[in-house]
Amino acid sequence: MIRDTKVAICKAARDQYPDAPFSPGRNYPEYKFNDISSDGSVYEALRETLRMLELDISHFDTPDWNPFGEFIRPGDKVVVKPNLVLDFNATGQTTDCLVTHASVLRPIIDYVLMALRGSGKVLIADSPHGNANFKKIKFVTRLNDLQEFYQNNGVNLDILDVRKYEYGHGEDGFLEKRTLVERDPAGYAEIDLGQNSSFVDLPHLENLYGADFDRSEVKRYHTKVTNKYLVAKTFLDADVIINVPKLKTHKKIGTTLNVKSLIGINGDKNYLPHFRIGDPSHGGDEYPPASGKFHLGRKRVVRATVEALLGNNNHKHTGLYKIMRSIYGKSHIRVAPASGRRTELGAGNWYGNDTVYRTVYDLSKILFLADKNGVMHRSPQRRFFSIIDGIVAGEKQGPLEPSPKPCGVLVGGFDAIAVDLTATRLMGFNPERMVVFTRLGMLSPDHPLQQLRPEDLSIVSNYEPWNGNIFYSNDRYLALTPHQGWRNYLEIF
Repeated sequence: MIRDTKVAICKAARDQYPDAPFSPGRNYPEYKFNDISSDGSVYEALRETLRMLELDISHFDTPDWNPFGEFIRPGDKVVVKPNLVLDFNATGQTTDCLVTHASVLRPIIDYVLMALRGSGKVLIADSPHGNANFKKIKFVTRLNDLQEFYQNNGVNLDILDVRKYEYGHGEDGFLEKRTLVERDPAGYAEIDLGQNSSFVDLPHLENLYGADFDRSEVKRYHTKVTNKYLVAKTFLDADVIINVPKLKTHKKIGTTLNVKSLIGINGDKNYLPHFRIGDPSHGGDEYPPASGKFHLGRKRVVRATVEALLGNNNHKHTGLYKIMRSIYGKSHIRVAPASGRRTELGAGNWYGNDTVYRTVYDLSKILFLADKNGVMHRSPQRRFFSIIDGIVAGEKQGPLEPSPKPCGVLVGGFDAIAVDLTATRLMGFNPERMVVFTRLGMLSPDHPLQQLRPEDLSIVSNYEPWNGNIFYSNDRYLALTPHQGWRNYLEIF
């Protein structure tokens, strides 16, 4: 299969999001609605990204321009997958740097509707964090405004939370009992990759940690013979996936772009290995090698305390945990995301994490190769396109507590690895320091993700310093600050 490794980087006129309904600033020849906005900068940037990718270029700037018609057919089911991880930023800063904004989705939906020509379906779906409040997510991302706009124009736009389970809401939501919700109307498919998983060569599976304090679940799903995931069938039913991740740092993998964001297709987070408990000398990658027996001993005591008190959803044990945490402080016994004030590393939040990239390799394989019934094939079962939202990016303590970095960029293309490599380098990071890129060579030839070299990429931009192969320079470009577990390691120096 010939890979389309062309990537477009668009520098928008502004580095902030416009107000609803996020319409264009002028009446383009292909535009099907009547309203015009005073700030059409994001819409214009998305349109320019599609032009630079030369989609239906012969009809550009005419009423017949149909850029998504090159990969969307009338009658298709199109699922747009943004990053809708949380409804709050525990730092107290804006959520604009945390989640995909509706103003980026608006032109995407418009061009999907043009390609469908009145036949087919488009919807928005994601599986947020376990302690997210989806109603609030729709509010902070302005998805409610987007949905209202389309309803007023005769278009039904479903916006789905496809989690099977959720906890309580807020920063300490994981201290609440897990509740069955099963929100995907299409249901779920348990898919076992078995020996075709990226976990087959990973030792010490007994140390795996998932999303819950009770590790028995993730260890049951991932053994020497089974590697199971629970995928929301809304994604498997799709003919086309348009992924719209956030340009954001990530504590466990470096950056969270296309490949990492595919964790959102899984309905139950306890199927997802995140790290292995302990340090590397004891079969783990939870934290770097401890400096001295005292620090190692304290980490083990904290781990044992958390699992003993929180591993069984017992309210009395949870109450005792809360008392202990109030006495000793969150930095010593903590389950909420690490804040920027904390200097100690844990929970796999560092560049030595050798676990989570395997999870996203497996989910990528499922997204591309599993059919509507969850049966694996050797050829792609759906088409894929990506636009990364970097209008306001997230730096430092991403993905859950990022700081805003106004960047005013969109990055688009058809190849997930090509787009992610380009976006990572644009952020000022060295992709060769991220195992999610350097281990691609370990994948089988039929895996949808394959290694790319910088010279394989064709990068275009409307901003001259980025127009060409940005890998041939030591410029830090957007110069984002990585998560503290990656600092002084991931940056271009």
